Amino acid sequence: MKNDNDIEDILNLEEHSEDDEKTIKKELFIKKIIQFVIIFLLFVFSIIFNKRITVFSIMFFGNKIIGNILYYTFISIEFIILTGYLLFFILKIKNKINYKLLHKFHKIFDLPQFILAAAITILFFMVFITTPFTVSGDSMNYTLTDGDRVICTDLFYKPKKEDIVVFDAYNYTEQSLLYIKRVVAVEGDVLSYKDGALLVNNEHVEYVSSRQYLKIIGRTSDRYLDDFTVQKGYVVVLGDNRLESYDSRYFGMVNEKDILGHVLFRLYPFKKIEKILG
Repeated sequence: MKNDNDIEDILNLEEHSEDDEKTIKKELFIKKIIQFVIIFLLFVFSIIFNKRITVFSIMFFGNKIIGNILYYTFISIEFIILTGYLLFFILKIKNKINYKLLHKFHKIFDLPQFILAAAITILFFMVFITTPFTVSGDSMNYTLTDGDRVICTDLFYKPKKEDIVVFDAYNYTEQSLLYIKRVVAVEGDVLSYKDGALLVNNEHVEYVSSRQYLKIIGRTSDRYLDDFTVQKGYVVVLGDNRLESYDSRYFGMVNEKDILGHVLFRLYPFKKIEKILG
C-alpha cells in the first residue's frame, strides 16, 4: 500500500512505467470507486431498513427527526465528495489526465472524508448493531432507574426469560413510547393461575388478580383461568418494580416483532457501569 509521499514521488517522475500507471490509478481512482460503491450500498441498505434509524433517533434523541437528518447528512456529504472526485476523473479521461491535480484534489478531501467515514461507521454501528437507550420512569427499579443509559441490541436476537427488553409500546398503549421490561415467559412456556399468583412452568412469578391473569392470556371470562401455553412469537413482560409498572398485566403479551433489542449493559451513570445479566 502506497502512502501520499510514495504517490508524489511517482508523480514527479518525467515518465511513468506501466506499473507506475497501475499504482496511480489504484490509489487515486480504484479505491475511490470501491468507497463510492460501499457508500451507495449503505445508502440503499439504510433506505430499506430506515425504521432502525428512526428507532435509533427516538432512543438516542427522543424524537424521530434528528437521527435521520444526522445519518443521511453524513452519508450525503460523503457521497457528494466521492461523486465530485470521480466525475473529475471521468471528465479528464478523454484527455491526458493531470494526475498531480487529481492527487491535489485527493489530499484536500482526504481528511474530511476520513472524518465522515468514521462518523458514518460509528452511526451505522449504533443504528444497526448496538443502540443506546435512556430509561424513563421507575418501573424497573432498582435494577435500572430513571435516567440510566443502557446499550441494547437485536442482532441475531431471540427473546429469553429474564432478558430485559426495549419494545415499541404503540400497539399496546396507542402512544409512541418505548417501554423497557423484563421477559418472564416466552413461547412454549405454560402459564397458570393458582392461589392468586401467576406461575410460569409451575414456578411462582408474581401475585396478580384474576382480571390481570385474563389480560395476560388474552381472555375475558373467569372460565378461562386454566393453564395457557404462550403462543409462538409472543412474550410476557413485567417491570421489576411491580407496583409501579404498566406491563403485560394491563395490555397482554408482547409480539416479538415489536421488540427493538435487549439490554446488554448499563453505560451511565459511569459509577454504575455494569453488564445487565438476564
